[in-house]
Amino acid sequence: MSIRTWFLTLLLSVAVTIGSLLIFIRVLTSEVAAAAPAAPPAVPTVVAQEPAADTPAPVGIETPTSTVQANEAANVNEAVGEVDVSPTIPPPSAAAPTPKPAVSTAPAVSGTVKVIISAVRQPGQRTSEFVVVVNEADPVEMTGWTLEGSNGRTYTFPNFVLFRNTFVRINTMTGTDRPMNLFWGQNEAAWKVGDVIVLKNGDREMARFTVK
Repeated sequence: MSIRTWFLTLLLSVAVTIGSLLIFIRVLTSEVAAAAPAAPPAVPTVVAQEPAADTPAPVGIETPTSTVQANEAANVNEAVGEVDVSPTIPPPSAAAPTPKPAVSTAPAVSGTVKVIISAVRQPGQRTSEFVVVVNEADPVEMTGWTLEGSNGRTYTFPNFVLFRNTFVRINTMTGTDRPMNLFWGQNEAAWKVGDVIVLKNGDREMARFTVK
């Protein structure tokens, strides 16, 4: 074999090898491409452009913000409309309330009467002499009652009420009547030791006391 023939044979072998290698690479690339997932289509990017300052907004088109605000306002109005805001009035009670008894400011003058003469102080001394009358029961209207002494002296009570568990002093001397002090207006002492004083309501004897 000549050198030329050998060289041609070598070139042919190299060409066949390279061709086979290229075919193998193409087949391999096709299989890999078929196995790979298809890429999602590209989404074109849209850039919003603000309208020019002197360009009026299209009529009848609301911006997203206006739409959201309108929806929120509608929801609020609907919610408010569903709520009953009228004041709750409790139903009237079946039982009528018990009326409170009227309070009378006038003293009671009826009931148990227990008025006594408890003491006679400083008998024989006009300026310091007085009789103590005590009410141990219900209030008593004593207008017109009398203190009658065995010495013939008589004191008549003025328009006067003696309340429960209170007392009044009947002073022999002159003075101005007060709730707990009445004045007889005598020019001399009215009582002396040994005198008997009787408290009367009209002709009825209510109490008796001997001056000591």
